[in-house]
Amino acid sequence: MIVSASADGTARIWNATNGQPATIPLRHDGAVHWAEFSPDGHSLVTATADKSARIWNTADGRLRHTLANHDSKVFRAHFSPDGERIATITEHGLIGLWEAESGQFLFGLDEHRARVNAFAFSPDGGRFVAAGSRGTAWVWNSVDAPSQSIALVHSRDIFPIWHATFSPDSQFVLTTSEDTTARVWNATDGFPVGQPLAHEGGVVFADFSPDGHRIVTTSTDTSARIWDWRLGKSFVQPLRQSKPVRYAAFSADGRRLQTVSSDSTSQLWDLNSHVALPTEMRHRHHITAVVFHPRDPSLLTTSLDQTAQVWDARNGQPLGEAMPHEAAVLFGDMSGDGRRAVTACADGTAYVWELETRRRMVGQVRHTGAIRSARFSADGERFVTASADSTSRVWDAQTGQPVTPPLPHDGPVLLGRFSSDARRVVTASEDGTARVWDSQTGQPVTEPLRHHDPVKWADFSPDGTMVVTASTDNTACIWDVSTSRPRVPLLQHARIVEMALFSSDGRRVVTVSQDRTARIWDAGTGQALTPPLPHLSAVSHVSYSPDGRRILTGGWNALARLWDSSTGQPLSEWLFTGGKLSCLGFDSTGERIATATDNGFARVWSVPIALTPVPDWFPGFAEAVAGTRLSERGNVELLSHRELESVSNEVGKMERNDFYARLARWFLANPEQRPANPF
Repeated sequence: MIVSASADGTARIWNATNGQPATIPLRHDGAVHWAEFSPDGHSLVTATADKSARIWNTADGRLRHTLANHDSKVFRAHFSPDGERIATITEHGLIGLWEAESGQFLFGLDEHRARVNAFAFSPDGGRFVAAGSRGTAWVWNSVDAPSQSIALVHSRDIFPIWHATFSPDSQFVLTTSEDTTARVWNATDGFPVGQPLAHEGGVVFADFSPDGHRIVTTSTDTSARIWDWRLGKSFVQPLRQSKPVRYAAFSADGRRLQTVSSDSTSQLWDLNSHVALPTEMRHRHHITAVVFHPRDPSLLTTSLDQTAQVWDARNGQPLGEAMPHEAAVLFGDMSGDGRRAVTACADGTAYVWELETRRRMVGQVRHTGAIRSARFSADGERFVTASADSTSRVWDAQTGQPVTPPLPHDGPVLLGRFSSDARRVVTASEDGTARVWDSQTGQPVTEPLRHHDPVKWADFSPDGTMVVTASTDNTACIWDVSTSRPRVPLLQHARIVEMALFSSDGRRVVTVSQDRTARIWDAGTGQALTPPLPHLSAVSHVSYSPDGRRILTGGWNALARLWDSSTGQPLSEWLFTGGKLSCLGFDSTGERIATATDNGFARVWSVPIALTPVPDWFPGFAEAVAGTRLSERGNVELLSHRELESVSNEVGKMERNDFYARLARWFLANPEQRPANPF
């Protein structure tokens, strides 16, 4: 059925199949401003200029109840999701709640004292929101006995709020304003979530995608935009029309979007992702390590689910059976030849595995406390463990016998790492020190390298002459191994420094911190080489590409990003990792990256380096895809879909198979049929 409301004082119900009237006209004493079916389709509510709302039986057009005695014209009337309540909204902003079955008045609300431009119940029926003409929306957290409302303030008494709606899970409210922004709010406490979603003109409409992950906004700036609302970032280029865009709707599967413009046109947009998707692998629990094979496209993961697994990095399929353990696996590493793995467990054991057969090569290597990390030497002949029992130790990878006595600290040891020539080991501890040891004798090579607070990380420079440490005292420090003294002033952050790494040439150090930044420093002077690399949350992990030209960072908000290590400029959009990051890294070619998370996701992205120079045809292709270009005078021009069709035809005729041609052909291919990435 279809319902229509008219200024002639009638609402009419039509058969959607044949267009014939399904009932007699539903007559009123004034213009009908609104008509809405109940969720079950058995009832209809209308709102009229005669200061009333009416409830009708949709089967025969019979009037069931008149909701009378409003203070002014009734502009809107809405059923609650369960169909048990009706909300009416008048010209003067009075909100009335009524029982749908009996038509009984329940209560009225006028504390907001402003015209109501939009109204919505939450999908779970427990809340409702009203958007006002004075720059504020109000949320009531009960439909039975609402208490004081929560005010969501865009711009008090200046710009009206045009629209308000709830997220599919009822936890968030989305509002749009003439102040050129849409905003997301926590429905429980009214606090804003994320950044405002900004246009160049008033935002007149917005809605969540069916899965709640995206938001569409429409604006008088002639665009609709698709957002990752938690990041405040647009997914794609603005979807342009020639006049203000007034409305947009997602398809039920979220793959398409329809927009409606003031120029009396509607457009349908394909939202199928044109972004290369990662290859995904899953554990049942927190992933604690992810390590690429040095030569072939596979990787090792370890997990708190008491397993280690080798995967095909190209398709995410497991290669052989998982390697079972008797306790949570806290760390794992792969030997330089890719033939062995070492795993470290929460029960104080470590194991060396032959990866081809998944067989344990030696018996248990044991500490008296959980083993936090286990790493191979470059030649794979030894490995070093770090334990909560306040010791580290070097072991023979062939026999599992200790090479050194325990290397003692005064607190839990968080990691141990070999120098590139395997002659030395550095350890980092909660006792506030890092220490350098002879990897054959276990004798200390330096004095303790002291911080004021626990040392979370330590790493050698490529030539082994320096060590960089990262501490909860908000600093990183570059130490001279020969003197046990800092080489440069402390590398200062505003909060805890999580990691610090040397570049492959040893000339730079990158640090990441809970202060939401990564920093790139000159290892010789301690001076910052770039502005801080800004993030949206605490940054917990970092990795250099093998050639040192790129940096991969990630943090607590399930996002990772690639950066240019020389300029500090981003080289990718934010990559969604699926959960709070637990580890990341590059493969040996630098053309794949992997991330792993605390909820069991491991993802691999293809990240080839874009070649230069860019061919002459590619900028035109990019403009056609974006639908905009700069004119000779520097003004933005809209391009028609025909221009994209023309460029697409030219791409299809190309015989070349270079980087950019492959990328363009892949982009234009059906997302449901093409490979996950073009390379």
